[in-house]
Amino acid sequence: KEMNLTGMVRQQLRTRVLKVLEAERRDRDQVRTRAEWERFRDPRIRALAASLGTFPQRTSLSARVTKEFEGHGYRRQDLAYQSRPGIWVTGNLYLPTQSGKSMPGIVIIHSLHRPRWQAELQDMGILWSRLGCAVLIMDQIGYGERLETYPWNREGYHSRYLTGMQLSLVGESLMKWMVWDVMRGVDLLTARPDVNREQIVLLGSVAGGGDPAAVTAALDQRIATVVPFNFGEATPGKGGGKWP
Repeated sequence: KEMNLTGMVRQQLRTRVLKVLEAERRDRDQVRTRAEWERFRDPRIRALAASLGTFPQRTSLSARVTKEFEGHGYRRQDLAYQSRPGIWVTGNLYLPTQSGKSMPGIVIIHSLHRPRWQAELQDMGILWSRLGCAVLIMDQIGYGERLETYPWNREGYHSRYLTGMQLSLVGESLMKWMVWDVMRGVDLLTARPDVNREQIVLLGSVAGGGDPAAVTAALDQRIATVVPFNFGEATPGKGGGKWP
Protein backbone atom coordinates (compact mmCIF):
# COMPACT_ATOMS: atom_id res chain seq x y z
CA LYS A 1 0.00 0.00 0.00
CA GLU A 2 2.84 2.41 0.83
CA MET A 3 4.40 1.73 -2.57
CA ASN A 4 1.03 2.26 -4.29
CA LEU A 5 1.45 -0.93 -6.31
CA THR A 6 -2.04 -0.76 -7.79
CA GLY A 7 -1.38 2.71 -9.22
CA MET A 8 2.22 2.28 -10.37
CA VAL A 9 1.47 1.72 -14.06
CA ARG A 10 -0.98 4.61 -14.24
CA GLN A 11 1.41 6.94 -12.44
CA GLN A 12 4.31 5.94 -14.68
CA LEU A 13 2.26 6.60 -17.82
CA ARG A 14 1.00 9.89 -16.38
CA THR A 15 4.54 11.03 -15.63
CA ARG A 16 5.70 10.22 -19.16
CA VAL A 17 2.74 12.02 -20.73
CA LEU A 18 3.26 15.12 -18.59
CA LYS A 19 6.92 15.32 -19.62
CA VAL A 20 5.97 15.17 -23.29
CA LEU A 21 3.24 17.78 -22.87
CA GLU A 22 5.53 20.13 -20.95
CA ALA A 23 8.16 19.87 -23.70
CA GLU A 24 5.53 20.49 -26.37
CA ARG A 25 4.21 23.55 -24.55
CA ARG A 26 7.71 25.00 -24.33
CA ASP A 27 8.20 24.46 -28.07
CA ARG A 28 4.81 25.98 -28.85
CA ASP A 29 5.54 29.05 -26.78
CA GLN A 30 8.53 29.76 -29.03
CA VAL A 31 6.39 29.99 -32.17
CA ARG A 32 6.27 33.52 -33.56
CA THR A 33 5.98 33.24 -37.34
CA ARG A 34 4.08 31.10 -39.82
CA ALA A 35 7.29 29.31 -40.82
CA GLU A 36 7.97 28.48 -37.17
CA TRP A 37 4.42 27.26 -36.78
CA GLU A 38 4.75 24.95 -39.79
CA ARG A 39 8.00 23.51 -38.44
CA PHE A 40 6.24 22.88 -35.13
CA ARG A 41 3.10 21.48 -36.76
CA ASP A 42 4.28 19.26 -39.62
CA PRO A 43 6.17 16.54 -37.70
CA ARG A 44 3.26 16.22 -35.29
CA ILE A 45 0.77 15.74 -38.11
CA ARG A 46 3.06 13.13 -39.67
CA ALA A 47 3.26 11.36 -36.31
CA LEU A 48 -0.53 11.50 -35.96
CA ALA A 49 -0.99 9.95 -39.39
CA ALA A 50 1.57 7.25 -38.63
CA SER A 51 -0.17 6.40 -35.35
CA LEU A 52 -3.43 5.64 -37.21
CA GLY A 53 -1.85 3.73 -40.07
CA THR A 54 -3.13 3.34 -43.62
CA PHE A 55 -6.78 4.10 -44.31
CA PRO A 56 -8.85 1.71 -46.46
CA GLN A 57 -9.21 2.20 -50.18
CA ARG A 58 -12.13 4.33 -51.24
CA THR A 59 -14.95 2.16 -52.52
CA SER A 60 -18.46 3.03 -53.67
CA LEU A 61 -20.49 4.87 -51.04
CA SER A 62 -23.64 3.17 -52.33
CA ALA A 63 -25.54 6.06 -50.74
CA ARG A 64 -29.28 5.65 -50.47
CA VAL A 65 -32.01 7.96 -49.22
CA THR A 66 -34.53 6.11 -47.04
CA LYS A 67 -36.89 9.00 -46.28
CA GLU A 68 -37.38 12.66 -47.19
CA PHE A 69 -39.04 15.42 -45.19
CA GLU A 70 -40.02 18.89 -46.38
CA GLY A 71 -39.83 21.61 -43.71
CA HIS A 72 -40.21 25.39 -43.70
CA GLY A 73 -37.30 26.65 -45.79
CA TYR A 74 -35.40 23.38 -45.67
CA ARG A 75 -35.64 19.70 -46.51
CA ARG A 76 -34.14 16.68 -44.80
CA GLN A 77 -32.96 13.41 -46.27
CA ASP A 78 -32.54 10.38 -44.01
CA LEU A 79 -29.76 8.43 -45.65
CA ALA A 80 -27.09 5.77 -45.30
CA TYR A 81 -23.73 5.30 -47.01
CA GLN A 82 -20.98 2.68 -46.88
CA SER A 83 -17.72 4.01 -45.46
CA ARG A 84 -16.19 0.64 -46.38
CA PRO A 85 -17.82 -2.47 -47.84
CA GLY A 86 -20.49 -3.72 -45.44
CA ILE A 87 -20.08 -0.84 -42.94
CA TRP A 88 -23.10 1.47 -43.16
CA VAL A 89 -23.14 4.99 -41.73
CA THR A 90 -26.55 6.52 -41.06
CA GLY A 91 -27.22 10.23 -41.12
CA ASN A 92 -29.47 13.20 -41.82
CA LEU A 93 -28.66 15.54 -44.68
CA TYR A 94 -30.23 18.99 -44.39
CA LEU A 95 -30.58 21.01 -47.59
CA PRO A 96 -32.17 24.33 -48.57
CA THR A 97 -35.60 24.06 -50.16
CA GLN A 98 -33.97 25.37 -53.32
CA SER A 99 -30.30 24.34 -53.52
CA GLY A 100 -27.88 26.86 -54.93
CA LYS A 101 -25.18 26.24 -57.49
CA SER A 102 -22.33 26.36 -54.98
CA MET A 103 -23.16 26.12 -51.29
CA PRO A 104 -20.94 25.36 -48.27
CA GLY A 105 -20.93 21.82 -46.92
CA ILE A 106 -20.97 21.21 -43.15
CA VAL A 107 -20.38 17.92 -41.32
CA ILE A 108 -21.44 17.78 -37.66
CA ILE A 109 -20.07 15.01 -35.40
CA HIS A 110 -22.20 14.29 -32.35
CA SER A 111 -20.92 13.83 -28.81
CA LEU A 112 -20.61 10.84 -26.48
CA HIS A 113 -23.94 11.73 -24.91
CA ARG A 114 -26.44 11.23 -27.71
CA PRO A 115 -26.55 10.16 -31.39
CA ARG A 116 -27.32 12.42 -34.31
CA TRP A 117 -30.83 13.31 -33.16
CA GLN A 118 -29.64 15.60 -30.35
CA ALA A 119 -31.98 18.59 -30.50
CA GLU A 120 -29.26 21.23 -30.75
CA LEU A 121 -27.61 19.44 -33.66
CA GLN A 122 -30.90 19.22 -35.54
CA ASP A 123 -31.43 22.93 -34.83
CA MET A 124 -28.08 23.66 -36.47
CA GLY A 125 -28.98 21.51 -39.45
CA ILE A 126 -32.27 23.33 -39.93
CA LEU A 127 -30.79 26.81 -39.36
CA TRP A 128 -27.82 26.47 -41.68
CA SER A 129 -29.72 24.71 -44.44
CA ARG A 130 -32.21 27.58 -44.40
CA LEU A 131 -29.21 29.88 -44.85
CA GLY A 132 -28.07 27.98 -47.93
CA CYS A 133 -25.78 25.19 -46.68
CA ALA A 134 -25.71 21.40 -47.01
CA VAL A 135 -25.45 19.97 -43.46
CA LEU A 136 -24.65 16.31 -42.79
CA ILE A 137 -25.22 14.98 -39.25
CA MET A 138 -24.03 11.37 -39.04
CA ASP A 139 -24.16 8.62 -36.43
CA GLN A 140 -20.81 7.58 -35.02
CA ILE A 141 -19.95 3.90 -34.52
CA GLY A 142 -22.26 2.32 -31.95
CA TYR A 143 -24.77 5.20 -31.82
CA GLY A 144 -28.27 5.78 -33.12
CA GLU A 145 -29.09 3.34 -35.91
CA ARG A 146 -25.58 1.89 -35.50
CA LEU A 147 -26.22 0.80 -31.91
CA GLU A 148 -24.22 -2.28 -30.93
CA THR A 149 -24.86 -2.69 -27.19
CA TYR A 150 -27.97 -1.80 -25.18
CA PRO A 151 -30.90 0.42 -26.20
CA TRP A 152 -30.74 2.34 -22.93
CA ASN A 153 -30.14 6.00 -22.25
CA ARG A 154 -26.57 7.07 -23.07
CA GLU A 155 -25.38 3.49 -23.53
CA GLY A 156 -23.30 4.55 -26.53
CA TYR A 157 -20.53 5.00 -23.95
CA HIS A 158 -20.36 1.21 -23.58
CA SER A 159 -20.40 0.64 -27.33
CA ARG A 160 -17.54 3.05 -27.86
CA TYR A 161 -15.48 1.46 -25.09
CA LEU A 162 -16.09 -2.14 -26.18
CA THR A 163 -15.61 -1.42 -29.89
CA GLY A 164 -12.34 0.36 -29.11
CA MET A 165 -11.03 -2.68 -27.24
CA GLN A 166 -12.06 -5.06 -30.01
CA LEU A 167 -10.35 -2.95 -32.67
CA SER A 168 -7.19 -2.68 -30.56
CA LEU A 169 -6.99 -6.48 -30.39
CA VAL A 170 -6.69 -6.66 -34.19
CA GLY A 171 -4.22 -3.78 -34.48
CA GLU A 172 -6.76 -1.11 -35.39
CA SER A 173 -8.05 1.93 -33.49
CA LEU A 174 -11.50 3.35 -32.88
CA MET A 175 -10.26 6.84 -33.74
CA LYS A 176 -9.12 5.63 -37.16
CA TRP A 177 -12.54 4.11 -37.86
CA MET A 178 -14.39 7.23 -36.69
CA VAL A 179 -12.18 9.51 -38.78
CA TRP A 180 -12.66 7.35 -41.87
CA ASP A 181 -16.45 7.51 -41.46
CA VAL A 182 -16.20 11.31 -41.36
CA MET A 183 -13.89 11.46 -44.38
CA ARG A 184 -16.39 9.40 -46.34
CA GLY A 185 -19.09 11.83 -45.19
CA VAL A 186 -17.01 14.59 -46.76
CA ASP A 187 -16.85 12.44 -49.91
CA LEU A 188 -20.65 12.29 -49.86
CA LEU A 189 -20.92 16.08 -49.74
CA THR A 190 -18.22 16.87 -52.29
CA ALA A 191 -19.77 14.43 -54.76
CA ARG A 192 -22.77 16.74 -54.95
CA PRO A 193 -22.57 19.28 -57.81
CA ASP A 194 -24.23 21.93 -55.63
CA VAL A 195 -21.59 21.80 -52.84
CA ASN A 196 -18.53 24.06 -52.98
CA ARG A 197 -15.46 21.86 -52.41
CA GLU A 198 -13.53 24.87 -51.15
CA GLN A 199 -16.04 25.50 -48.35
CA ILE A 200 -16.13 22.31 -46.27
CA VAL A 201 -16.68 22.91 -42.55
CA LEU A 202 -16.34 20.32 -39.77
CA LEU A 203 -17.85 20.67 -36.28
CA GLY A 204 -17.21 18.33 -33.36
CA SER A 205 -19.72 18.33 -30.52
CA VAL A 206 -18.28 18.28 -26.97
CA ALA A 207 -16.62 15.11 -25.65
CA GLY A 208 -16.50 12.40 -28.28
CA GLY A 209 -17.12 14.76 -31.18
CA GLY A 210 -14.30 17.24 -30.76
CA ASP A 211 -11.46 14.73 -30.97
CA PRO A 212 -12.43 12.99 -34.24
CA ALA A 213 -13.18 16.42 -35.74
CA ALA A 214 -9.70 17.66 -34.87
CA VAL A 215 -7.96 14.53 -36.16
CA THR A 216 -9.97 14.48 -39.39
CA ALA A 217 -9.22 18.12 -40.11
CA ALA A 218 -5.51 17.60 -39.42
CA LEU A 219 -5.32 14.74 -41.93
CA ASP A 220 -7.84 15.79 -44.59
CA GLN A 221 -6.79 18.84 -46.58
CA ARG A 222 -10.32 19.32 -47.91
CA ILE A 223 -11.48 20.69 -44.55
CA ALA A 224 -11.43 24.49 -44.84
CA THR A 225 -12.58 25.19 -41.27
CA VAL A 226 -12.87 23.03 -38.16
CA VAL A 227 -14.45 23.73 -34.77
CA PRO A 228 -13.27 20.88 -32.51
CA PHE A 229 -15.34 21.88 -29.51
CA ASN A 230 -14.51 19.94 -26.33
CA PHE A 231 -14.87 20.31 -22.57
CA GLY A 232 -11.22 19.90 -21.56
CA GLU A 233 -7.69 19.47 -22.80
CA ALA A 234 -4.70 17.19 -22.30
CA THR A 235 -2.25 19.81 -21.10
CA PRO A 236 -0.51 20.03 -17.72
CA GLY A 237 -2.44 22.03 -15.17
CA LYS A 238 -1.06 24.63 -12.83
CA GLY A 239 0.02 24.00 -9.27
CA GLY A 240 1.24 20.43 -9.16
CA GLY A 241 1.05 19.38 -12.79
CA LYS A 242 -2.44 17.94 -12.67
CA TRP A 243 -4.69 17.73 -15.69
CA PRO A 244 -7.65 20.10 -15.53
